Amino acid sequence: MSDNINKQQRNNSAEFSGTITNSTISVNQNQDGNQSINEKEIEYAVDKGSYREITSEEYKTRSSVFYISLAVFALGVLADMLGLLTYLGFSHGIIILILAPICWLISVVTKNDRWMNGLYHNNKSYYRDGRWYEKLPNNDVAVYYKRAGCIYPRCDGVVNIVPAPPREHPNHTLVGKCSVGGLQHTYTVDFNSIGYPHKFDWRPLTQENHDV
Repeated sequence: MSDNINKQQRNNSAEFSGTITNSTISVNQNQDGNQSINEKEIEYAVDKGSYREITSEEYKTRSSVFYISLAVFALGVLADMLGLLTYLGFSHGIIILILAPICWLISVVTKNDRWMNGLYHNNKSYYRDGRWYEKLPNNDVAVYYKRAGCIYPRCDGVVNIVPAPPREHPNHTLVGKCSVGGLQHTYTVDFNSIGYPHKFDWRPLTQENHDV
């Protein structure tokens, strides 16, 4: 494999340039089972069946619910500290026991909405929990998967983008894994949505790795 390809393999990021409008699948099918596929590439594209849009009103409203619950919790704690709730007949600390689990649950449910609220319209798509997110000019957010066709001989699998195994960090952030070939059919994921066949180290990290 050439130096250029090696450089492409190391140039990985969770932020991809390009938008949903110019993404297409370009697959080089291997017609000869004995022919090497090392110099061939795949192009990850938007899976149109997975595409949906979340309006700005939706994620902003859910984000606001979190901040309101946080404000109510803060006021409850302050009132409890000042003894106002005890004066009204509430046991000391009871309001914290009631509101804390509610706020925690709301924070978990609205976590993704608050993250989307912080995105910028910059013609980039962002990878998060298996999906790609892209803020549109009207502030709505497009959500979709990016996939490609596997080019290994006689394989009709779909290549999905997944987090890279821990041993491959920091050279690889994301990798492509075939739905049929699994760990035997894996690819790089470059900033320009191009991938090349590549073998990765999927072994789990040992305690020695964590200590380094």
